[in-house]
Amino acid sequence: MQIIEQNTKISEALAKKFSHYHANVGDKYPEVVGSHCRPGSVIIDVGGGRSCAFVPQCNNSKIIAVDISAGELALNQDVQDRRVGDVTKYIPVGDRSVDVVASRFVAEHLQRTDLFIKEAYRVLRPGGFFITLFPNKRAPFSVINRVLPKKVGLQIAYALKPTAKEIGVFPTFYHLCSPDQFRNACLASGFSNVNVQVDYFQSSYFYFCLPLAAVSLCYEWMVSKLALQLLSSLVLVVATR
Repeated sequence: MQIIEQNTKISEALAKKFSHYHANVGDKYPEVVGSHCRPGSVIIDVGGGRSCAFVPQCNNSKIIAVDISAGELALNQDVQDRRVGDVTKYIPVGDRSVDVVASRFVAEHLQRTDLFIKEAYRVLRPGGFFITLFPNKRAPFSVINRVLPKKVGLQIAYALKPTAKEIGVFPTFYHLCSPDQFRNACLASGFSNVNVQVDYFQSSYFYFCLPLAAVSLCYEWMVSKLALQLLSSLVLVVATR
């Protein structure tokens, strides 16, 4: 474990020297949600289990946390309105009743992401926003996650991520989880405008081994310079109804 810690420390210091390291769309997610709401807005936080990432940015809005797990929702102290629901079947609000549907690291866990997109469109008012952040299915860490047997993947996650056992590691499917597929699915569901942002940094998954991290950083840097969205790491989508 000491060797892993040393590798992690050096890898992180090395990563900070690369320009693409500092362009993390994941960090922008709360601000993006906040910029698309106004006082009195109704926001659905999909996958809003234990916490809500954008409460400070939307403190004058009504936030409804929706999660498939009642146990996770019971731990959420950030919002008062918590509703259990499978968003691929039914988001538990009426048609055209909310201003923003937001999710972070949810889409990759859905077997039918297209049904989630259609539900988001149903519940949004005209002019409303569907904002979602997810990992690109074509990123190396996503490919590795799909290839590894489930048991092996869990053991690695538990070994490298101390909080994994506490928060759980949920199955991943990556259905439509690429910039082009998600954009096309949103347009096919009726959204009028779909803005896609990406970033390329993912080497933190390989910090435990300095040589792997170095190779990953060089790969990311090259892909970012070529602006190859299809090979990006994270994808942030803002679709307008």
